[in-house]
Amino acid sequence: MGKRYGWTEKCEALLGSAPDHIVADKIGATKAQVKFRRRTLGIPAFSSRGKKNNWSSGAIAALGKLPDSAISRRYGIPEASVQRKRTELSIPAFRDVKSSLKPRCMPWEDAKHLPQPEFFKELSRVWESKFGLPLTYKDLSELTYWSVSRFQKWFTSGSAQQKLQLPVRHHLYVSVALETNASRSDE
Repeated sequence: MGKRYGWTEKCEALLGSAPDHIVADKIGATKAQVKFRRRTLGIPAFSSRGKKNNWSSGAIAALGKLPDSAISRRYGIPEASVQRKRTELSIPAFRDVKSSLKPRCMPWEDAKHLPQPEFFKELSRVWESKFGLPLTYKDLSELTYWSVSRFQKWFTSGSAQQKLQLPVRHHLYVSVALETNASRSDE
C-alpha cells in the first residue's frame, strides 16, 4: 500500500476544480489518491462540458479564417467548442484553397544539415503555411511533450544554446510534417 497523503482543507478545495492528474501535480499527491479522496467526498470529476469559454474578440475574429484546430491551440479553447461557436455564428469552416499549392517540408536530407536557427525557421515556415500562425515553442511542446524551456535552450541563439542532436532534430521534423500534412486532409 502506498504512502498516505495528509489532506488539508486547502487541498480538498482543489478537488474537482481541474482534472485529477493536474490537482495531483499541484498538491504533490498521486492521481489515485486524488481520485479516491474526490470520490470519497462525493465531488464530481472535473468536466469542461457546460463551462463557458472566454471568447476574446481575436478568437471570434479568427473563426472561419483559420482552421478550428489552430484557433483551439492558440486561444486554449477545446476544438469542439470552436466548432460549436463557429456553427452558432453561421461561419463556414476554414478552407485554404491554396494549401495544396504551398510548399511542404523540405526533404529531410536537406533539413538535417541546417543550422539550428534555420532549422526552426524551416519548421515555422511549414507550420505557418498550414495554420496561418507562426510556430511557437508551446506548439512544439504540445506535439512532442518536451518542455518549452528545452526549446528555448535549443533555439535561442547565444552562448547558452544547446546542440540539437540529430535524433531530436528528426523527431521535430517528423512531428511538424505529420501534423501539417494530417491536418490538410482533415479540412
